[in-house]
Amino acid sequence: IIGYSYIEDEKQYGVGRILGGAAVGGVLFGGVGAVVGSGMGANPKRLIKNMAVEITYEKNDEAKIFVVNIYKGKPLKVSSLEYKGNLENAKKLMSQLDILISSSN
Repeated sequence: IIGYSYIEDEKQYGVGRILGGAAVGGVLFGGVGAVVGSGMGANPKRLIKNMAVEITYEKNDEAKIFVVNIYKGKPLKVSSLEYKGNLENAKKLMSQLDILISSSN
């Protein structure tokens, strides 16, 4: 795994990646909460239709992208319990990716 990013609709919020051999993964949810929260908390009536984590990995010396859809469907208010539950699932996934990135160094 080279890195990952969190995506809501068409916007990317934060990136966890390997930079010069050092893991910079906690930018998101130790960090992720700060980065993701900075772009999201402004308007509790804001609607989201898509939440995903984009994972970048290397295979045969080529960068590949794999997208994990956390939510895709009817618009959710960012203040709703369903949105918050999906965001928590994204945080858990990115925390696991941070562990994988740091253990691969």
